[in-house]
Amino acid sequence: MNSLEIIKQAFYKQVGYKADVDTFLQKVAAWTQTEGNKILQVRDTVFFLTLVDPETCHVSIMNVDTEDNLVENLQGAINALKNEGLSKLIGSADMPQYVQIAKKTGFPFKITQGEGLSLRGMIPAYIFELDLKNDNN
Repeated sequence: MNSLEIIKQAFYKQVGYKADVDTFLQKVAAWTQTEGNKILQVRDTVFFLTLVDPETCHVSIMNVDTEDNLVENLQGAINALKNEGLSKLIGSADMPQYVQIAKKTGFPFKITQGEGLSLRGMIPAYIFELDLKNDNN
């Protein structure tokens, strides 16, 4: 499955089929044109990466893979970003199962509660931070 299909399926899964996926895809296309933004695909998971500063990356996930595969996909993305020389990853999720997924990766995420941006706007969320320089993995 390519990134476009993953994004479409994950979008519909999150906001429903009545939502305007074409408008969302136009926004994604425009977002990718901004320096420091890129997409990384690991199997059936797409990671939206935004460089916050030269060593920190904000990560958002659109996934249509199984939860077990998502754990492996996340491990693969983290290792790829670590190999690119990044020192910190940050992200947010509104679903509690992402806390367990983060723990299953074996990486020492710092997880707090706050607000995060979703397809539905600002919402209560879990905030994830990962120090790649001192993760011992």
